[in-house]
Formats: sequence, structure tokens, C-alpha cells
Amino acid sequence: MTDDVVLKINGKKYRGWEAFTLRKGIDAIASKMTVRLADKFFPENTTLPIYPGLHFDLELNGFTVIRQGHIDDVDPGHTDITHSITIEGREKSGVLVDASAVNKPGQFTNAKLDTVIREIVDPFGMKVVAGGDIGAAFKSFKLQPGEKAFDAINRACRQRGVLPITDGNKTITLTRPSTKLIASLELNKNIKAASSKNSHKNRYSEYIVQGQQQGNDFLEIDDMRAISGTAKDPSIKMFKPLFIIAGDSINQPDATLIAEWEATTRAARSEIVTIQVQGFSQPDGSLWELNRQCRVKHPFLFIDKTLLIQGLVFTQAEDTGSITEISLIRSDAFKPKPVVSTEDDILFDLTAAAGEDVVKDD
Repeated sequence: MTDDVVLKINGKKYRGWEAFTLRKGIDAIASKMTVRLADKFFPENTTLPIYPGLHFDLELNGFTVIRQGHIDDVDPGHTDITHSITIEGREKSGVLVDASAVNKPGQFTNAKLDTVIREIVDPFGMKVVAGGDIGAAFKSFKLQPGEKAFDAINRACRQRGVLPITDGNKTITLTRPSTKLIASLELNKNIKAASSKNSHKNRYSEYIVQGQQQGNDFLEIDDMRAISGTAKDPSIKMFKPLFIIAGDSINQPDATLIAEWEATTRAARSEIVTIQVQGFSQPDGSLWELNRQCRVKHPFLFIDKTLLIQGLVFTQAEDTGSITEISLIRSDAFKPKPVVSTEDDILFDLTAAAGEDVVKDD
């Protein structure tokens, strides 16, 4: 089946690209699209009625992946024999990356995470849904002067161990790593290309979060100053601590959760498996999705594990056809723990590389 990519702008549908790319990520609040239109869209001596600020919808194989997104850039060009135009756009939530939070007075007291984020995104026409447990209410959460809206959202979510994931249709879901298992990826079956990355550069042996608790009539001065939370990563053998100064008034559980979040997310991001498959769809016809568990079987990379999909890149070009690039990380990513699991820390196992059996999880 030929994958169908449809861009809708001002009621008109565009197909037939020289190149198309759609990027999605757990860490990115907005999907980003890039398309380059071919000569057939350009009648002689005419230009397309497409410019920055227009709304667009994007469909892949009949599924709407972005609704009411915004065109950011339009770059036309030509040679003496060809004409082209490159268009870049993001879903509605892209504005949260660019714009500052404007809430006044900008301080929230005894408010839950969804309430805080709903107040931040409401001026931008966005909605918020709590997709499960989002943790305790903040005693105090304060916006920083000039802080970008997404930076504030990310900071609040980090303090509760929650992921803000968008649906392409102006809604942010506050959720945790999914346990839903989808189609497997296997060498000599559906994997076109694969690679892995393993780095310890941004991992630390211990994470220490320090902060100050908001005072009240029942707290001693020493108690207000003595807020500290820790987490450990036993895979980092050298002495390599990281001190994090919390920017908000926090309590002891908050400090501990931030430390555990830093430890597990940094461990996850240090090990990434990237796999390419032909086409945009899973065997059941649905598109590949973020935040889904996926069994990966690749003996050459010494992997036979269930991993979490944290990034997707859909591309289409005349010479390669349609390809989905899937980025996967350890399945316990984004699950705060006092000690990072070493059992999930092996994507490229050195003992297997030395000739022993491939390491498998049970």
C-alpha cells in the first residue's frame, strides 16, 4: 500500500511531495511538519496562496495527526528549470514553546498539576486532560519572570513525575509511561535498518536535590532549610554526583521525586535504539504511536527486550518511499525510583558481544 500524505490548507488538499517529514517525541510538546512541494503545483508564473500564520490539517493514511496547526515558515525558490516551496509548521501547542506564560499574579497555592497547567495554556486556546494519577497538589508553584509557557509546564510535570503529551488537536494529556504493547520489531521481518547509542556523559552516580520549604507557624527555621532528596544510579561506578537546586518552595517528597525523576530519565536518554521500518503503519493498519511498549528482537544489536517508543519520524521521498524511524528507550523510563534498575540498563550487552548468549528479560 502506498502511504497517503495529505496537507489541507484553506480547504484545498495537497499531495505528491518531493519530500515530507513529520517529527513527534515524548519530550517535544508539539509535532513538527516539513514538506517540499513539486513543480506540478505551480502553474506558469503563479505562486501558491500559502504563507506563515495559516492553519493546516495533516493526514497520514486517512488519520488526522495534526488538526488546526500553524504554518511557521514558507520558503519558495526556483532555478531556471524547477520551482519549489518548503513549508514548515507545528501543531497548535508549538506556540507554548515560543511564548511566555502570562498568568497574573503567576503563583498557584494548593493547586493540582492539571489546574496549574490548565491556567497556563488557557490563553492559548489549549485544553488539558488528566490521564491518571497526577500526584499531590502543589503547596506553592510560581512562574518565573519571562518564563516560556512550555518551560513552566515541563518544570511542573517534572516535580510530579508526569509526561505532558499532545494529541495533535489542541489537547495536552498528563500521563505516565504506557504499558500498552503494540506490534513487535524484528530483524529479518520488519526492520529495515537499526542502530543503538549508549552514553554515560549525562548520567551521574548520585542526584541530590536541594530546596527550601515554604515557611509556616509550625516549622522550625532548620526544617525549612533542610529539604533534600536523593537518588542513585549504580551503573555509574565513578564518584560523579549532581546537585540540583530546586527553583520553587518544595517539601521533602517533592525533592525526592525530582531526584528520582532525573535519575531515571537521564538513564533512559543515555541509551537509545533507532529502528527504521518501511511505511507508516503497523500490521493492523494503525499508525505507529508514541508512548507505547514494543518488543524488539535484534540479535546483531544484542537486544531482545520490551522498550518504550519515545520518538517517531515519518518521512516520504521519491527515492526512498515512506519510512518510519522509531526511537526506543528502556521500558522503565520516566518511572521515578530511588535506585535506577541495572537490569533494564543493557541495550548493547558487552558479555554478549564477547560471545555469550544474548541477554533477555523475563
